[in-house]
Amino acid sequence: AFLGGSANDVFIFQNTGLLSFGFDGGGGTNTLAGSLGDDVFTITGAAAGSITVDPAGAALVTKFLNINSIDGAQATDDGTKTVGDMGNDVFNINASWAGSLKGGKGNDQFNVAAGVTFGSIKGGDDTGGPYTDTLTALAGTNTWVVNGVGAGANGSSGTLNGSPFIEIQTIT
Repeated sequence: AFLGGSANDVFIFQNTGLLSFGFDGGGGTNTLAGSLGDDVFTITGAAAGSITVDPAGAALVTKFLNINSIDGAQATDDGTKTVGDMGNDVFNINASWAGSLKGGKGNDQFNVAAGVTFGSIKGGDDTGGPYTDTLTALAGTNTWVVNGVGAGANGSSGTLNGSPFIEIQTIT
């Protein structure tokens, strides 16, 4: 596996390429930044999962470990500034995840398995939209607290299973 160091690392995926052997963020607080296109992030453990990048219909899947934050938006080469991603990203949160999840621009979907918790979800930037970010609690027991309902740029905020979310336009 490709191994990050003990410092904070940012892994940026482009619309081409594949790490068939996966990557491990190592120590530090590590961020995964998605491609400019439509990505699928699947959370399978506390800091583990996979990213599927789909350039021109050819899905490229890479597994990851020790990632603390996932940003669906494209980042610059040095990871200091997030720039416009208009991809429609999907986040499948199948296991509890302590990190943050951010959709960026586009119509993003956050699917949370029953009873699962997460660090935070931010639907993302609606500049140039409007975009519709959706948060779905899958079948089973879930606890919702909705602080504000909004279909505009800021959307709704609240908690799902005690975990905070903001900037979500559709809740199901």
